[in-house]
Amino acid sequence: MIFVTIGTSEPFDRLLAPLAGLEAEELLVQHGDSGIELQNARMVSYLEFDELVAAIRGARAVVAHAGVGTILTALAEGKRPLVVPRRREHGEAVDDHQVVLARRLAESGLVTVVDDPAELPKILAGLNGGALTTAPRPDARLVEELRSFVVDRVDARRR
Repeated sequence: MIFVTIGTSEPFDRLLAPLAGLEAEELLVQHGDSGIELQNARMVSYLEFDELVAAIRGARAVVAHAGVGTILTALAEGKRPLVVPRRREHGEAVDDHQVVLARRLAESGLVTVVDDPAELPKILAGLNGGALTTAPRPDARLVEELRSFVVDRVDARRR
């Protein structure tokens, strides 16, 4: 099964639209408020956290926005997610914090960044459960960097 999640914020149609033609064994999509209906997928608006964890755990591949909570949950389940960062230029986020986070995690091999969601069907078709979808353990320096990143983001929003 391939699990796709856009998180709990605004629609992320740029991520979902390219999946319309994907031929997969099973495609589970948490689509939030998006109006896109994929005929080739089981579509759910939202999942409770335990359902999200179960979906990630059972997935051959995880495709997601680059939200810190989603990424950390995937990593905790030993999955290396394919992430499509929400971008300010497309009106998907107020800034490019997801781009910054995704790039840093990609440097450590913890995520695979997909800059162009149109590439997702080709990438997913080529997966066979190998290194692209299995997460290595993060080192202590990165964990501290992530902690600082999250604290800085929270502090910035409080101002």
